[in-house]
Amino acid sequence: MTDDSDSDNPIEYRDDDDTHYRSAPSTSRFDEDDEDVPVGGLAAKVFRKDTLALRLDAPPCKDDISGQTADDRRTLMHNASIKLARKLSERPTVEELEDRNILKTAAVRSMEEKRKLLLRKLSFRPTIAQLKEQQIIQFNDYVEVTQAQVYDRKADKPWTRLTSTDKALIRKELNDFKATEMDVHEESRIFTRYQKSVLFRFALVCGRVVILLGWSMICQLFQYRISQTRADS
Repeated sequence: MTDDSDSDNPIEYRDDDDTHYRSAPSTSRFDEDDEDVPVGGLAAKVFRKDTLALRLDAPPCKDDISGQTADDRRTLMHNASIKLARKLSERPTVEELEDRNILKTAAVRSMEEKRKLLLRKLSFRPTIAQLKEQQIIQFNDYVEVTQAQVYDRKADKPWTRLTSTDKALIRKELNDFKATEMDVHEESRIFTRYQKSVLFRFALVCGRVVILLGWSMICQLFQYRISQTRADS
């Protein structure tokens, strides 16, 4: 094995203010004329550092601080403890914290009292007799059950059983209401629709049939006249 100082490669040193590495001047006689080649990446991370570089990079020890002895350090620690004790003694009291609404012991105490009161009220629940007297609940202890006849419970439809006379009376009453009692604008009265009776509807249908028959007879007569005229010519 060879010594570190006699190795062929130069020892790389890391600069604290820069992330790049710089090479120390080589003491080897073979590397006096060689130029320093900067190394980066993974190779820069695996380079060795000698004991002197590690010593220089380490923070100074407390015992090595110039001009400070053990008595001086003990005095500084005593002064710091006195300051901390004074700060702790200046802390506000419980009453001051409650006045500033920081320490809410009163609110917690009142909530606990309310919770106990509600639990006490729930534990003394009233009986059924008391609730009946106060008319809070209303029900019977015994329910009477009787036999019921089975029948169709659908809604009745009386309009399906109306006679012709009933229908005529309903139409007459409705027409009288529209003619006398219903408020209608004078210009809109002509659009009021009245309920027609069955006889009126029958007469209207008969009239339409007669008109259609008359028109058909007239058309047939007209065609007969035309055919006679053509035959004579």
